[in-house]
Amino acid sequence: MLKKNADKWEFESEEDLENFVWENLQILFNLKPLKRQYPINAEKSDILAISEERQLAIIELKNIEDRYVVQQLTRYYENLYNEKPFATDIDYQKRIRLIAIAPSFHRHNFIDRKHHQLLFEFIIFEIFQSANQLNFILKTTEGNLFSKIQIPYPQEKIILAHQPKPDLITISEPHKSLLRMLENETIDTQDIVLKLREKILIFDKSIGEKSTNLTITYGQKKKDGELCKPAHKLLGGFQFLKGASGLKMFLYLPYRYFQSLRKYMRNQYNDLKSIKISILTDDWKIALGYKIPSQYSYQGKTEYDNIEGYLQMYEIMTGKSIKSKSIDALVDVALSEWQNRNSS
Repeated sequence: MLKKNADKWEFESEEDLENFVWENLQILFNLKPLKRQYPINAEKSDILAISEERQLAIIELKNIEDRYVVQQLTRYYENLYNEKPFATDIDYQKRIRLIAIAPSFHRHNFIDRKHHQLLFEFIIFEIFQSANQLNFILKTTEGNLFSKIQIPYPQEKIILAHQPKPDLITISEPHKSLLRMLENETIDTQDIVLKLREKILIFDKSIGEKSTNLTITYGQKKKDGELCKPAHKLLGGFQFLKGASGLKMFLYLPYRYFQSLRKYMRNQYNDLKSIKISILTDDWKIALGYKIPSQYSYQGKTEYDNIEGYLQMYEIMTGKSIKSKSIDALVDVALSEWQNRNSS
C-alpha cells in the first residue's frame, strides 16, 4: 500500500489512496460513503459521499499532481446533476461539494478554479512520519490542518529517515510518436498513459524506450541505447491500432501455452515463458480482458479472454496472486516479472 521515495512516503497507486480515503471518509470528512467508481455517461467519479444532511460530495483523488482535475470534477458534476441518481439519499437542492485531493496542485488548477462558476475544494494530503508512526494529514492549500489520521502500518516495515536515499532517475520528454498516438484520446487517457510511462521508466535506470510510428516499447537497453531483442528482456509498451481500436497497452507476462490440440486435450503445457500480451480496457483504469498472439494458441489464431482468466492462470503458474484488475497493478506485475527475469 505504501512506499518510500527518498524521504517521502507515498501510496503505491492511486487505487491504494482511494481505498484508504474510502475506508476513512467519516473521520477525514465527516461523510458517509455512497459509491466508488460510479459510472455515468462514460465517466467514472472516484468517490461519492453524503453528509448527514444528504448533501452530495464528489471526491476526485490524485496520487500525483494533475493539471486537469477541475475539468474532471466539472464533467462529473454535470453528469450527476443532470441524471440525479440516488435521489432518495441525496438532496439535490443543496450545493454539491466538489473536492480534489492531491499531494500538490498545479498552477493551472488555481487558474481554472479562479475563473469557474462552481466552487472547488483543493485539499493537499501528505504522509508524515514521526519515529515509527505514520500519519495521513489533509491540509488546505493555505496550509491549515483539515484532518489527520494514523495509518495502521506495521512498525517493523517503516524505514527510518537516516537510511540512504536511492539514486533519482530522470526521464526524457515523451517521444513525438507517443504524443501523436494520444492526440485523439481523452484528457483522462492521455494523463493515465503518460503516468504509466513515467512509472515504467523510473522503475530501473536500465529500462530504455524505443519509438516507431505505431509502437512504443520498453525493455532492457544496451550501451548504444537500443533495446535488447530477446522477449525476456522486454517489458511492455503502447501500440496504436488504426481504426476504432486506437491506443492499446501490451505487457510481457508469464504464459504457459499449448503447442498443439493433442497437448491441449491432454492438458500438456509447454514451458512457462514471457510473451507479449495485449491488455483490453475501456477506461485505462480497469483491465477487462487480454489477448495472446496466434503462435501461442493451439488453434493458431489470436485468442481473447476475460482478464479473470489470466489472473487465475498467473496464480496457478507462479503461486502468486494479483489482487487487482487495475492496469496499474498489471504494470506492477510486469515490472516485477521483468526484474526477476533479468536478475537471474
